[in-house]
Order: sequence, then structure tokens, then C-alpha cells
Amino acid sequence: MIKVGVFDFASRYVIPAIKRRIIKILYSEYGYNQLLISKLLGISQSSVSKYVSKQKKLSIDLSNIQFAETRIRDLINEIEKKNLSGEDLELAVSKLAVELLRGKHLCEYHSLIEGGVKKSSCDVCTKLFKDV
Repeated sequence: MIKVGVFDFASRYVIPAIKRRIIKILYSEYGYNQLLISKLLGISQSSVSKYVSKQKKLSIDLSNIQFAETRIRDLINEIEKKNLSGEDLELAVSKLAVELLRGKHLCEYHSLIEGGVKKSSCDVCTKLFKDV
């Protein structure tokens, strides 16, 4: 039985992990300050500060997932070119979350919070997002 459904998992852990990774790259590698990041991403400076400094109980490290890292860096390139912001950025982040779930890149993390889910036999995300 799944207690933390796919959409709860995505909204509580996956999307924040994607945003955190984008912010950390812009902050630490590009040298952008929190105010500039907040303007680029359309979020408050205090939200940027929280992403930079605070970790959740379960923090998904997307830097270790090559597919995620590549896609996030592609998003950052589009953000820098001013081709991606606002609703389009939210849509791109959400699409990436779906791709990560459908590709079974995050099953290990989901199984950590969802005791009893066996990542080897779970195919909820692949079935749910098959045609997305």
C-alpha cells in the first residue's frame, strides 16, 4: 500500500530538489546573488535563501543522477538566455519531475519514505506517466 503517493512525493520532494539544484548551481558556480536568482526564477529572495541553506529530512541529491544534472543545466542555460521564466519555467521543472519519475530515477528515494515499496517491483510511475 502506498502511503505517500506519486504526486505527494513529487510536490514535497522532487520539485523542491530540482529547484534547489538550479539555485545551488546559480549561486555557487555562477556566482549569482540571492536577489538576482529570485528575479530570474520569479520567487522571493527569502525562498532562495531557504533553498540555499536548509535541507529537508529527505533531501534528494540530483547531482548524482546524470540525466537530472544534464537536464537541469539545460534549464539553467535557457534561464540565462532569458528564454525561460515564470509559468514556462514552472512547466519545465514539472516536466523534468515527470521524466525523472517515469524513468525510475527516484525510486530509491521514494522507497526511503515509503516503507515497504520495493523499487524493483514498483511500476506506478512508469504506468502513470507512460504517455506523458
